[in-house]
Amino acid sequence: MDKVELVLKIVAQICPFVQIGPETELIDSGILTSVDLFDLITELETEFDIRIDEQLIEAENFATVKKIVEVVLQGDDC
Repeated sequence: MDKVELVLKIVAQICPFVQIGPETELIDSGILTSVDLFDLITELETEFDIRIDEQLIEAENFATVKKIVEVVLQGDDC
């Protein structure tokens, strides 16, 4: 399973009642709330065995699954 598929799976667990794809707007659409975002960060750190830098925790970096993979998981060799 690639990173995009894995992040999609994690987001689907957090927001099970919404259909999402790699480019679905997560923040502006209200799919992810601030509490959901905290849960997502925790799950990403656990699943990928990483620590997400506080400087990366901005809404624009979590706007879509694709953006999460590009920015938050950049350079991570999972």
